[in-house]
Amino acid sequence: MAKESLCWLIVPPSVLPHGGRIKDFSVQWIFGNDRASAPTKALHKPHPPIWIGANADPVIRRAARLGDCWYVNPHNRTDTIVRQVEVYKRALDEYQKPFPAEFPARREVFVARSRAEALRLCTPYLAAKYKAYNQWGQGKAMPEGENTLEVDFDDLIRDHFLLGGGAG
Repeated sequence: MAKESLCWLIVPPSVLPHGGRIKDFSVQWIFGNDRASAPTKALHKPHPPIWIGANADPVIRRAARLGDCWYVNPHNRTDTIVRQVEVYKRALDEYQKPFPAEFPARREVFVARSRAEALRLCTPYLAAKYKAYNQWGQGKAMPEGENTLEVDFDDLIRDHFLLGGGAG
């Protein structure tokens, strides 16, 4: 994938110089400092693996087409993710691509001395975070009928977070 393609995945075209086309992608452009440089080169050739995060089925199919793997986000329910893995596998088959060696997935995790303490400590922060996600419209990117960001926090923790404590 060309540098331009990778940057289009990361940066909205409206903020790119040269009318939305990249002529010279560099740390200097990113930081606006002519003394900045990026001497470290990527180990992966021709580029690092491209992980594409997705909530909705059409974007998961796009991840299969364009990326090296689908990055499973923490927003969807477990049963939704299990179903979406099948969507991803079918799309990989369609594009004649193998299931990736790397299959990253993320969940919110908080551990304390006990589950009750974990809940007491993390609830204000996770509740605010997911309320903001919902206000930003993140739920609209989820599969139709599966927007669980609008539920009460007690319902949200059942299938979105890994919360716990010591065995005792």
